[in-house]
Amino acid sequence: MKIITWNVRDLHSPLTIGMIKSLVSYEKPTILLIQESKVENSIFDKLKMKFWPSCSAFINNLDGKSGGLLTLWDNSQAKCTLEIQNQNWMGVRVRCLQTKKIFRLANVYGL
Repeated sequence: MKIITWNVRDLHSPLTIGMIKSLVSYEKPTILLIQESKVENSIFDKLKMKFWPSCSAFINNLDGKSGGLLTLWDNSQAKCTLEIQNQNWMGVRVRCLQTKKIFRLANVYGL
């Protein structure tokens, strides 16, 4: 299982989307945590199709023009359940499908 976290500082940039697409293709993460996405729910699915179309995701809305958390995962490797979230973090329960082990992780954006 591979977990990658990255503060992208704005997911709208074509350069950033290309870098994430390359990262996902090369590293093949199980889970990708993104901070400061600055992406709203209404456009996330369209953006996701550009860099990791097969993943599932939880999205935490932005606060004005800052913030925005994304927790993305590969459904063939993990099952994730959103347990709790607020403006700056989300807590996720992860079950590894290969080992059947369960753990929790937090995706955090500090102000």
